[in-house]
Amino acid sequence: MVTTADLCQDPTYQEECPPMGLDEILDRVALGRLVTVVGSGSVDRLTREVIAIPVADLPTTTLVLSWLPPTSRPEIVTFVHTVQRTAAAVANRPRSVPAAPDPRAAKVRSS
Repeated sequence: MVTTADLCQDPTYQEECPPMGLDEILDRVALGRLVTVVGSGSVDRLTREVIAIPVADLPTTTLVLSWLPPTSRPEIVTFVHTVQRTAAAVANRPRSVPAAPDPRAAKVRSS
């Protein structure tokens, strides 16, 4: 984990994310030309050349999608219904509790 003070020590750090697509941002990071903060939603797009490190003193964020109402575009209506169904399913899903370790399980010893 790093802090914003740590990031500010790096000469390639930009506090504001550059106005470019995520692919170009990741390319610049991979080439060592840029250090910046992006949302956690971009984690799935990282390559082996780029890693994500949590920034301890930044607040968490929530991604919110919006559009101008009313919309009659079928693709937006379908997307909204899908998001609403998915959000409801996730909200109603029971949270799993990790099982306690089995005391009978074998213990691995290193020599």
